[in-house]
Amino acid sequence: MKKIFSLLIALLMVFSLSAFAGGNQKATPSQNVETLPGDPMSKSVNIRVYLPDLFAGYLGGVWDIALSPVMTFGPIVKVFAFGKYSGYAFGLNVNYSLSGDLFQNGWIINPYAEYAKTNYHQPFNSSGEREKVDTGIFGTNIMYEWIWKSGLNIMAGVGLEYSNEDVPITMNSDSDVHPSFEVTIGYAF
Repeated sequence: MKKIFSLLIALLMVFSLSAFAGGNQKATPSQNVETLPGDPMSKSVNIRVYLPDLFAGYLGGVWDIALSPVMTFGPIVKVFAFGKYSGYAFGLNVNYSLSGDLFQNGWIINPYAEYAKTNYHQPFNSSGEREKVDTGIFGTNIMYEWIWKSGLNIMAGVGLEYSNEDVPITMNSDSDVHPSFEVTIGYAF
């Protein structure tokens, strides 16, 4: 499980670096120097909160840091407590703009990787041990972003997600691919 998750993080980083290196760069023939076309970025950070997760007991967000006009990279952090469950998740997130600028309305490819630790607050067996689940998650969404001049933005999208759960007490492991759905509200500055 940990090897798979490490491999997924490495793949996400390779994708990020290759997308960043490709960017929207063009060579200036007279100086043979690479420059980015257009105006300098007016916004370089976007902080987002997951909306549907709030209704399920999660509090989580993403900190998108611009690496170029077409790509951001940043951490994902979530904590949750609902009913008999509690835990946390953290990971890495990349946004790559298909429209040429992340801070304008347009389509975005959003690969991500997360690690989640979940505790079930009920005895799992006669000895009273509590079940703890480690989950590695890797997914990609296609999203659309609406952004206003004030910096307020909404992103919504769908995609596919791979998850692999390890349950130490029962020594069970479960992995599957399933649809993912994401809606966030954020503020870019």
